[in-house]
Amino acid sequence: MQRRYAILFSACLAGSIMALTPSITRAADPADNTSNTARDTRDTSANAREVGDRSVGAAELKFPAGFTTKDLHEEKDIRGELANLTNDAVDHNHFDNLIGNFVDQDRDRMKDVKNSDVTALNEKIGDIRRAWKDKYGKDFDAKKVSFSEGFAILQGEVTDPNQAMANWPVPASQQMAGKPADDQGKAEVAGHIEGKKSEINLEKGRNVALLQVPASHGLPALTVSLIHELPDQWRVDVPNNISGQQLKDNLTKHVTMIDSMKDQWPSDVNDAYRAVAHHVLMAIYNIDAPMDNASSSGTSGGTSGGTSTENK
Repeated sequence: MQRRYAILFSACLAGSIMALTPSITRAADPADNTSNTARDTRDTSANAREVGDRSVGAAELKFPAGFTTKDLHEEKDIRGELANLTNDAVDHNHFDNLIGNFVDQDRDRMKDVKNSDVTALNEKIGDIRRAWKDKYGKDFDAKKVSFSEGFAILQGEVTDPNQAMANWPVPASQQMAGKPADDQGKAEVAGHIEGKKSEINLEKGRNVALLQVPASHGLPALTVSLIHELPDQWRVDVPNNISGQQLKDNLTKHVTMIDSMKDQWPSDVNDAYRAVAHHVLMAIYNIDAPMDNASSSGTSGGTSGGTSTENK
């Protein structure tokens, strides 16, 4: 009898353990799942950040209709053209050289200001170059910086010339993108007016590129349109409604602003070069940085996007 009770008790105990075991397992599962989910989320977030870091800026660049993306392996030369442009803008008696960095159509349109009086421009340039040597211990030479940090590049070629002319150059800023096409200085408009479509250099197969300047130093993000011209030169395409006189006035205004902010130039010389290049491109694209925002839109460091207005 006692033996029967012992067997019955053992059976009941075993059953109880069996009954409890699934409950323990199920109680542990949510914690394990939560742990795995959190771990997966952390991994996914880390991967997303890594991918995001690699594609900052580049994801925003896209060719309009009439073009297709193609890796031309020309990034070094494109960045080199930005350095040439910056050097010519901040060198004595190099205003004509600056215009020489533009495409055929723009060089022809701006012939009227070549060999013009640049005394006022030279004075500000002289102040900048002297202050630059004092602060950084070297002469101004934008070729010393690679313009790679945040300066994304998209390369491609023309696939449909008619569509390309109607969409090129691309709007340099968000404000310009919101204007009617006729107010953006597109190639097609100028081609019809001047009867010089051959000089637009947007035939099928022509290599082109977009260079994105990130918002920094209180200045807005810009997109620069470039065309590859023979024999082997990348040149900036300026909107056709910007005259040579506007360019000269704008450049004088921006170098004056750079000079007035020399006590706030970045301690890092590479950052300072990028800030000067930013101002030069704003001058070329007729974009004005208001003086009341000078404390943040000069050549001081930082990435805060200051407001800017475009000249009418």
